Amino acid sequence: MSGVAKRDMKVAAQVVPHCAENPFSLFGLDVADELLREWADNARVKKIAVRSRGKGCEQLIRLIAAASIAVEAVYDRPCEGQAWMGLPLRNEEAFEADAVDGIVVGTLSPGVAEDLQRELVERFPDMPVLFAAPWMSVPAPSPVLVAG
Repeated sequence: MSGVAKRDMKVAAQVVPHCAENPFSLFGLDVADELLREWADNARVKKIAVRSRGKGCEQLIRLIAAASIAVEAVYDRPCEGQAWMGLPLRNEEAFEADAVDGIVVGTLSPGVAEDLQRELVERFPDMPVLFAAPWMSVPAPSPVLVAG
């Protein structure tokens, strides 16, 4: 085995256990998980609507399920069926604010999420709205270097 291959194996051995301990740590999902749980606790949110099926929405749905937060429906445009990821799928025009305690923006793309959150807060000023994509404020991880 070459020196480079040995070094790569050592680096992988140090990185993989962290991901195995917390599967959400990959790609910063642990940050999104923490924000979601804190938001739900502080706002006393029990049932939410997910607005939009943007980049990373599937991962957000998994985080929401892991946090045991009920999802009333996923709202998007267009809607090509009645369900998505096992959840009711509805046109965004059908959203009824009285049916939920809060809204989660369904994208991990920071710019898109921020814009959609702003729009939703303007339309529903008394509704807690979360976008769990604050990647710009998260420091980049330092590389792990192993002498080989």
